[in-house]
This record gives sequence, structure tokens and C-alpha cells, in this order.
Amino acid sequence: CQALVLTAALARHIYREREARSQSREAELAALSAQRRAEQRSLDQAMREPLTGLPNRTCFDMHASEILNLTPGKRWAVCVLRLNNLAAITKTLGHRNSDRLLELVGLRLHQIALKLPGVQTVGPRADDYLAVLEPATFAYLMDAGAARDNPQRMAQGMEQLHEPIDYLGMQLPLDSCIGVAMFPDHGQDLNTLVRQAYVAQESAIATEKGQAFYDPAKDPYSPERLTLVSELRHALHNNQLALWYQPKRCLRSNQIVGVEALIRWPGRQPAVYADQLIALAEQSGLIRPLTRWVMEQALAARNVLLEAGLDLTVSINISPNN
Repeated sequence: CQALVLTAALARHIYREREARSQSREAELAALSAQRRAEQRSLDQAMREPLTGLPNRTCFDMHASEILNLTPGKRWAVCVLRLNNLAAITKTLGHRNSDRLLELVGLRLHQIALKLPGVQTVGPRADDYLAVLEPATFAYLMDAGAARDNPQRMAQGMEQLHEPIDYLGMQLPLDSCIGVAMFPDHGQDLNTLVRQAYVAQESAIATEKGQAFYDPAKDPYSPERLTLVSELRHALHNNQLALWYQPKRCLRSNQIVGVEALIRWPGRQPAVYADQLIALAEQSGLIRPLTRWVMEQALAARNVLLEAGLDLTVSINISPNN
């Protein structure tokens, strides 16, 4: 009888130890699971823009780069979309309303992006099609072939982009510009492609038509153009530019009544033509000193003409930047 009691007591002790170990293990697993969920939430938050909840630039870089690296022979379109009138809206409605509007815009743009042909997931979630690069600037990645083969759906997306958004009883227009850089045509890595897309969306074509593809020949930030700006500044300061004068004939009297001043850069190889020179000056901030130089030279030429007994007008072109 005593042996049975001892056996039963020992069995209960062993059971309780096992139960305690089991509960301890379950508690450890629960704590580990909670820690992993917390880490996952932290990681997810670190990959998202807090205002809109969309993937941020880090997330876009990771996922888009992976897609490009895994498909080296495929053509992709890296698209950067910017809201040009956000600053004006902020100044009008204040930062709180601007933040709320950005949330609504992010939702609207995401709804448009998910309907685009060939749009790719650029985040951990299956519906992460749009990312935020910086305030008022978004990005998405598209299969270039799918976009090319579905022009109607692409046109519909562009039309939806320009529809105003209803906020505080006002119909606020979305003044947006899209820049597109093609892989591998315009770059072999995402960082370069995003940079090219930024340049494209700042172009005059994007402002006029709402979308523009990157054009290396019109890139105002290329190393070659930076060197050219330095050369132009040097030429301007050292009086190495020249004005040519084109006669202006009156058709009624058949007399020369004036001349038009045309700027030239003699001796520069390769040659830089007048339209390129003016565009370079406008983009680099040299247009004002260049215009002053042209005016001084033209007025001096007018004096020479007068002294020679030729009462001719001298016309010069003025940039809208002035």
C-alpha cells in the first residue's frame, strides 16, 4: 500500500514537472512569436511612408532593383510622377489640409496605378504598385511591352490623372507630370533610371503634355553640359562670344531699315548653335548676364552705324526668363 502511495506521488511530481516545462516552453514560443510580429511590424513601418501608407523609396529601390536584376533582357519603364501644385495648395490651405490631401491623392494614384497594364509590385504586399519617393513625388514600375500593347488603357490612366479631386467642397486639380526612363536603354541600374526619370518629368515636354521620356540630348544635368556651362561662363566673361547682324529689308521700299542681332560662339568645337546656347544659358542662370552683354554689344554696334551715317534700328531677342 505504501509503495502504491509513493508511486502515485512520484507520478504526480513527474506530471507537474512536465506540465511546468510545457507551459514554460509555450510561454517562450508565444513571447518569440510576439517578438517576431513586432519586428515584422517595425520592418513594415520602416518600408512605408507614414502619411500615405505606401511603400517608401527604400522599399521601391529593393523590390524594383530585384525585378531588373532578375530580368536583364526585358524592357521596363521606371516612371516618376510629381504633383507640381502641392506647394501652392499648402500655401492656400495650410499643412494639415495639405497632408490630408496627400493621403487622398496617394489613394487615388494607387487606384489608377493598379489598373495600368504591366504594372509591377514594388513592395511586400501583393497590391503595392505605387511608392512614395518624397513628398508629392511617386514612382511605379511597368512592363514596357505590356504598356506599349495597351495604349487605350494607358490613355485612360492619363485622363484620370488630370481629374480634379474633391476636398473641402472644392474641386482641386492635380497638376502632375510624369517622367519615364527605360531599362536598359537609359540605364542599367535603378538609381540611374530614377535619376533619368526625374530629369524627364522636369522637361518642357512633360509640362506641356503631362508625360515625357528621358532624352540624353536634352539632359541639363549631364557632365558634358556642366562642362559646357563652365565654358560658356568663361567665354562670356572673356568676350569670346560674337554678334552677327542680319539685315532687315522693308518690302514696300526695298530699303534696309535695320538689323537683327544674332548670337554666335565662334571657334568653339564642336559648334554650339544659337538655340542650344540660349537654352544652356536659361537652364544655368547665365541668361541675365548674357542678355546684358548682348544689349551692350548691340547698342555699341548701333552707335557705329550712326557714326557711319546709317540710321538703322538694331533688334535683339529677349528670353522670357528676363
